Amino acid sequence: MHLETIKDVKKALAEFYRVLRPRGVLYVSVKAQMGDEKMAVVSDSLSKHERFFRYHTEEELTALIEGAEFGVIETSIEDDMHGRSEVQWLEIIARK
Repeated sequence: MHLETIKDVKKALAEFYRVLRPRGVLYVSVKAQMGDEKMAVVSDSLSKHERFFRYHTEEELTALIEGAEFGVIETSIEDDMHGRSEVQWLEIIARK
């Protein structure tokens, strides 16, 4: 969620694939895209400073993970554990 470009996301996923053992499991949790905004620099209420975020839809992130040769096992969208109503988390479990 802190990678600035899709190219960087693809590079990170390729590295995860490279270092995982055969049939290894990947868990990804990122902020879900809840509106039209794809990225933002926000004053984060938890860290108390500005941070860059890239938001993903379930379809987009699933396609990126599958494009890195992982098989998606499960996807879910979860409410924020800190009670922030403006944040939801997109979680994906995949296998090499």
